[in-house]
Amino acid sequence: MKILKTSILVLSLFVLSGCDAGFKQMGTTEYGVIFRNLPRTLGGGVATDVIMPGEVAFIFPWDSVYRFDTSLQYISWGHSSQKGNGHVGDYVYTRASDGNEVGLAVTVQYRISDKGEDLRRLVHLVANANDGIRILVETIARAEIRTAMNELKTSAFFDRNARYSAIDKAKEMMNAQLASEGLIVEKILLEEHRFERVLKDGSVDRSYQDKIDETQKLGQDTERELLRIDTIRAQKGQEFNEVQAKVNRQVAEAEGYAKQSRSKGDSYLQEKANIAQGILATGKAEVDGLKQRIAALAGEGGRALLKLEVAKNLAKENPSFVTLGGSGGGAVDVRKMDTNELLRQIGVAEALKDDSKKVVTSGDVTKGK
Repeated sequence: MKILKTSILVLSLFVLSGCDAGFKQMGTTEYGVIFRNLPRTLGGGVATDVIMPGEVAFIFPWDSVYRFDTSLQYISWGHSSQKGNGHVGDYVYTRASDGNEVGLAVTVQYRISDKGEDLRRLVHLVANANDGIRILVETIARAEIRTAMNELKTSAFFDRNARYSAIDKAKEMMNAQLASEGLIVEKILLEEHRFERVLKDGSVDRSYQDKIDETQKLGQDTERELLRIDTIRAQKGQEFNEVQAKVNRQVAEAEGYAKQSRSKGDSYLQEKANIAQGILATGKAEVDGLKQRIAALAGEGGRALLKLEVAKNLAKENPSFVTLGGSGGGAVDVRKMDTNELLRQIGVAEALKDDSKKVVTSGDVTKGK
């Protein structure tokens, strides 16, 4: 009976004390873990059930609800990150393995596990609010980032692959510690690094970084100049290619004209050569004919033909008198003579021929006698 009275008294006190009671709704990314403020004999401690995002739950007066935002969270260091809601301070300072101090502008992206057992373990062992979890992640992040980046020499900070390899190692080291607590580090972003150190009076010595900046500026100016030279070289190369293409077209056209002219010239030469060969063949045939005629005219028959040809020509001219005679060397001697005299001489010659025949005949008769 005493126990029942005690329980009723305790419940009355909770109701009268204005505890977090009534209907409660979680946000779109919130999970709620209920903690019963009762003795263990009455079921006190972390409840088994977890309130899901957007869910409405009735909270008894003796219960407390711990809300955890499971969306992606950010913690940032460095001046370039001050605009973000998760910015927590100045650079994360570490030291290169060869002694130079380095300020790192870093952003850590993490989230809380949405598994019920992980959420209950967070309440039981780590923290019962988002702020407490953020402090834990921030503390471990500073330590592990310093440790991982401390393995790099000064020259390695200018090597992109070396920097990001060290940052990835820091991420692995953080997850090794936080995964068992239901916290997952998604990404670590190294936004900037500066070689500077904080002095005892709070001021910052940036002399080494100033020299680096000057060197980098000189390098950037040189790179821009080289880029400008490459651009001009490419432009001039393009202009040269255009001119070369134009020259090539002109050369091709000239070669085409030359080839066409050469073809026409060869055709004309061949035509004239054929004509010349025909003329030569005709000339040779005529020469051969003339040679044969000359050879034919060189003998007795030639003289007879010549006399006949002369006679034909004389007949055409109808001369009143002419005489033919021979001379030395086979030439023909033409002399003028009266026709009547010529006829007379022909008659005399015929008479003489007759007389000589008679004489020969009588002589033969006398010898026969």
